[in-house]
Amino acid sequence: MSLFDTKYLYIHNNRTSRSYIRLRAAVREGVQKLPKRDWLEYRANAGANKGILRNLDGAEKRARELLKTRPIGTTIEIEAVKDKKEVVDRVKFRKTKDAPDVKPTPGNLYLDRVEGYIEEAFPRARWAGDCVCKPDSDHAMCRAVDYFDSSENMVKMRNALLAEESYFGINYIILFDRIWYANGSSANYGGVYHSHIHVSVQGEGKNACL
Repeated sequence: MSLFDTKYLYIHNNRTSRSYIRLRAAVREGVQKLPKRDWLEYRANAGANKGILRNLDGAEKRARELLKTRPIGTTIEIEAVKDKKEVVDRVKFRKTKDAPDVKPTPGNLYLDRVEGYIEEAFPRARWAGDCVCKPDSDHAMCRAVDYFDSSENMVKMRNALLAEESYFGINYIILFDRIWYANGSSANYGGVYHSHIHVSVQGEGKNACL
């Protein structure tokens, strides 16, 4: 499993399973916790939206469909139902992602997340400064960090950070002769050619020039 892989787990009787990388395996294992009786019916629920009563195979299939299409953080449950109304057992399934460790920096939480991720995912990257008194730069407000690495790795950094731009609070990224924005758009960068990657984040920061 790598950083930001989508994972699935189930919860039964307030006990949480290990994380599964495969959706089908997580749901299959969770369903095994439910009682199987001829007089029971089952339904897959999405929050307050109650599903229709089905056989267990049908409820399992519906739970997989819901988990596959719903966003990260979604919880889906399968209930075992007696006489069409009495819930005798349930198992919950959650769709999650792992977050990397954060690194304490002079900047805000977004900068902590960026530096923690880069140093965990790209251990050979060379840190080149964050909170520095550079007028007219986000470095001056502790909202930027620079790293040197191979061209291939810096492209991977850029793509990974932009793919999770809301988590990292990305404002913009400068790499080579282009500036990349949080929405994935880019433009020619008219400043000095960047042989390093410059990552600028949103939010408040302290003034490094004071």
